[in-house]
Amino acid sequence: MFKLYQIICPITNLPIYVGITGHSLNERLKSHHRDVDNIEKYIYLNYLKGIGLPVKIEQLMVLDDEEVIRWRERELIESYHKNGMKLLNRHYVVPNVIRKPKKVKPYKKFVHKFIARAK
Repeated sequence: MFKLYQIICPITNLPIYVGITGHSLNERLKSHHRDVDNIEKYIYLNYLKGIGLPVKIEQLMVLDDEEVIRWRERELIESYHKNGMKLLNRHYVVPNVIRKPKKVKPYKKFVHKFIARAK
């Protein structure tokens, strides 16, 4: 099972990171706090935690198909970026080596639901 999630800033109540995991959301959030490869994310998350404002992690979707969930992650990141939202993802657009799986049907409501909620 793969989970699509977003991390929410406790100050703005807006998404600051979008990702997928095969682990529990709590485990994944803990690993974000230790991830020095993405230094901006590391500093931001640990600063908020240090001043007593921990971020929230929110599950958006669960799927068995990794290819499809990676596509959904890409759609959401690109849509947030196009709508002017600043994310701490190292790359806003997942490299084009990930192609839209044939089994994924257009699902505009999927992305629009999260953008509307984030505004």
